[in-house]
Amino acid sequence: LSFATFPPAAQMLTMDTQTFAVTQGPALATGFRGLVYDDSNGGLFATTFFPTHLVRVDPITGSETAVGNYDFGFFLEPGITIDSASHTIFVVQDVFDMVTGPIAHIASIDDRSGAGVLGGSTGTNVPALAFEPVAITPDSIKADVRSALASGAISNSGVANSLLAELDAAAAARSRGQCSVAASMYNAFIREVTAQSGKLISAGTASRLVSEAHFLIAHCP
Repeated sequence: LSFATFPPAAQMLTMDTQTFAVTQGPALATGFRGLVYDDSNGGLFATTFFPTHLVRVDPITGSETAVGNYDFGFFLEPGITIDSASHTIFVVQDVFDMVTGPIAHIASIDDRSGAGVLGGSTGTNVPALAFEPVAITPDSIKADVRSALASGAISNSGVANSLLAELDAAAAARSRGQCSVAASMYNAFIREVTAQSGKLISAGTASRLVSEAHFLIAHCP
């Protein structure tokens, strides 16, 4: 925020993390409480000041597009972080209690649909959040397929074997530095998982496997 004018004007800044040079970006219609980047889909997301919304931000124009209609209520802390693999934004949200006052909770919101869930109380104030993601690798996604077959989340061994064959081919191409070939195989995997979602693969497992495959496509060495 700049207090050179009244009301204060909100403006986005960018910083080069090697030179620490700061560049002024576009002016914003509404200021942000917190800003996160989903490196799985290239989206920049923020929670705005009152009224509080989850918005997708265009880093070039500064335009803000509301994502869903999750109700943050009146009380919202500045803590925000993201799990890019699942496209889930975590935000500290206070719920007011008539006896104890604001009590911090963690809200989790899907940055694609805007659908959110308010979790339980943390029991204390949480001014900041950080997410430590589980590493997604060519081996970990294969392990997830095997685990899903063992648990019944994938109910057909033929489907699991087909998926594992696609993942083996993608991993081999990736190890040779052939990222476009690997991407083609991962996309074939995504199509097969999507076709079986809610059928021979549980919807939740399908969503996770698709997100992991997209992550591997975006992060090919």
